[in-house]
Amino acid sequence: MTMTRKCRFCGTEYQYENFPNVITFCPKCRKQDLLMCEYGYGPVAPCRIYLGKELIGLVTYDDKDHTRYRFDSMKYNIHRVLKSTYMDALEEAAGIAAGHICPEYDGKERNSGAGTGNDRDIEATAPGRSRAGEHKTARAAKTGQRNSEKYPRYGETKAGAFFLALVCLAILIRVITPPSGSAALANDIAGVMIMVFMWLYLLVRIRHNGKPKAKAVKIAVMTIFAAVILWLSAMPVCDMISGPKEAVLYQTRTERTQGHTGLFSRHYYLCGRTASGETIRVEISADDYSGFEDDAGSPGSSIYIEYYEHTKKLIRSSML
Repeated sequence: MTMTRKCRFCGTEYQYENFPNVITFCPKCRKQDLLMCEYGYGPVAPCRIYLGKELIGLVTYDDKDHTRYRFDSMKYNIHRVLKSTYMDALEEAAGIAAGHICPEYDGKERNSGAGTGNDRDIEATAPGRSRAGEHKTARAAKTGQRNSEKYPRYGETKAGAFFLALVCLAILIRVITPPSGSAALANDIAGVMIMVFMWLYLLVRIRHNGKPKAKAVKIAVMTIFAAVILWLSAMPVCDMISGPKEAVLYQTRTERTQGHTGLFSRHYYLCGRTASGETIRVEISADDYSGFEDDAGSPGSSIYIEYYEHTKKLIRSSML
């Protein structure tokens, strides 16, 4: 989308392409007119640099960890790793660009029209923000108090898309697989994988968060997640190793439980005793429940079942 802006130095109106992070130079007086970061702090890259409507440079990340920044300009043949980070990196790139756009135009003159400190023209696009709130956000950005939720560099989004696809696949498997049948274990494994993906997400985020308090909280959450993951994965793994068990149930009955989350917390079970007196309770699907409801509980009824011993999932059954 094309934006129209009036230069704060010479009053010339010019256009530039809208982008979350952008630096603009007036095409007439060739002075830096705007430094805008949509999110105020955190993901300051990629950032486009315009001379009027002409794209003259781009600030991106220089490493996979998103800890270094670089400035590239095909127009001026600039390919430089920046010494600064966060908003300081954008200021440094703007200064480099200014030196090529107008060599006699130095950094002091570039900031003279905007003043110093809180008067610098760093704008946020969120509606309803006051000028004081914008300056406060800009100061937090410049000091690097928050560096999470960074943009990936161009070409590095495939890993994030693949990770998101795996998360969506695990959630889909968790939702559509029945609690019984030959794919019964897939339901539990998908639940474990969702927890693993959340743990990996926290692991990646904790590397880029510089606040000790936030790191301590995330480490505590990751420790709890790790314990839950080990506990949840133990039973499916044991069932995969030991394989299905067989049993004949007598004095069978069906049960249905209902939680607080409606349809998603409804569970069905088949209960009965073996010839040795052992009580077995396995989870079944809604269709199995409808089929067992009339047969289970009738005098002398017995049902042959194959099930997973640790997760208590029914694989198949037949009336005897």
